[in-house]
Amino acid sequence: MSLPPSARRDLRTWGASVGLPASVRSALKAAGIPPDGVDAALCDVLLERCTQAVEWGGVEHDDLHVPSEWLAFLLKQIAKAAEDPEPGSGEFRGRLVRIAALALAAIESQDRLTEAGQ
Repeated sequence: MSLPPSARRDLRTWGASVGLPASVRSALKAAGIPPDGVDAALCDVLLERCTQAVEWGGVEHDDLHVPSEWLAFLLKQIAKAAEDPEPGSGEFRGRLVRIAALALAAIESQDRLTEAGQ
């Protein structure tokens, strides 16, 4: 099962229209980071996060993992990224997006477990 094309299109449209809050854009500019690149990168990470959630079973599945498992998943993806470290490579960027989405899933899961007192 994969994310429907309409959801991908809608998220990209939402990301382009909403963008980052003005305060965040200002902070990025002050740090010398182009905000438009961050908008695009975050949108891609969110799209991948949705794809992974659909593929693996969503938050119910995520919350079954302990921190050591999340780290193992991340290390596996980092090792794959290390196989194609060519900057500017679409494959390398895609792997980084997958890593960021996986890290986001781990953060979300840890936040839910902390809120639940586990």
